[in-house]
Amino acid sequence: MKKVLIAFCLLSIGLSFGQKKSNVKQNSNDIVISESVKEISADIEAPLISEEINENTVYNSAGVEVLPEFPGGNNLLSRYLSKYFTISDEMKSMELKGKIFASFIVEKDGSISNIKIIREIGYRTGEEAQRVLKSMPKWNPAQLNGKKVRCLYSMPISIDATKK
Repeated sequence: MKKVLIAFCLLSIGLSFGQKKSNVKQNSNDIVISESVKEISADIEAPLISEEINENTVYNSAGVEVLPEFPGGNNLLSRYLSKYFTISDEMKSMELKGKIFASFIVEKDGSISNIKIIREIGYRTGEEAQRVLKSMPKWNPAQLNGKKVRCLYSMPISIDATKK
């Protein structure tokens, strides 16, 4: 068994180093793998980040240089949400605790649009979260290549109606 394994390893090594370019005719759809890193890097001409920014494109937060931000940062965002999110008597009686997940677009002017509640914990928590998100002040918009862009933003909103 040991001899078979050694023979297989030697054969694999010999095949990988012993390959030569063949004169096989290739279609334009074939993928050609260059033999050296130098050849590969010379073939790459496209920049990693497109310099042309489409006015209506909505970028993912991972694809921008500067993330959108609530004025004053995340601490003030948390305070804003806790101040304006109204916990109803029904939520208190059910002692709701959990997270609501929301997504929205931060526009180039900082306004919020396309609010979607991805997950809620019931008892109209999604409706209340949407109301609060609509009432937020303008954000600092995302930036890409020094220009303001539209950006999709997702966030959790923590609810704890167990506190007295």
